[in-house]
Amino acid sequence: MDWCLPVRGVSRQRNGEAGKMAQARQGLANAVNEILVRHGTDGKRMSYRQAERLTGLSPATVGELAKGNARTPETVRRFAVGMGEDLERLFLLAGFVPDEADRRTVSAAALPNAEAAEIQPDEREWLGRFGRALAKMPPGRERDLWKDGLRRDTELLESFLQRLNAQSDRLDTGGDGK
Repeated sequence: MDWCLPVRGVSRQRNGEAGKMAQARQGLANAVNEILVRHGTDGKRMSYRQAERLTGLSPATVGELAKGNARTPETVRRFAVGMGEDLERLFLLAGFVPDEADRRTVSAAALPNAEAAEIQPDEREWLGRFGRALAKMPPGRERDLWKDGLRRDTELLESFLQRLNAQSDRLDTGGDGK
């Protein structure tokens, strides 16, 4: 009856993959680490805890992404959106195929108006610096005040743009005699 005994060194799990996380992808690891370095300061990589504040992902999950392990598309999506990076590129590097909804989400989040111009390099730098500084602030009242001020400024700018677009539309239709 020794045919029932397990053979030493042979795993019973399917394909020998049990206990492993998702397949590590070197391209994703390189991209995530490059993003963390780019968002860091003084040539240092942004910490996983700082990335947690921007993405909402746990430091352990950010660490797994930095190793090239991505369990779900949602993990990659949250990282890309939180860090302001190209979602489609990170999806492909993680081995996921972006669907049409993901492409629309990225373009809609990046540019609220289809006719809007690209963000200028100096503007991108200011926004990045602000985001990195905010991410480094410890949780608390001061950080909440800065976030609230940013939210108010953003809403004010958006309402100004809406009024400007409405005024421009009125001038366009009024000038044509319609």
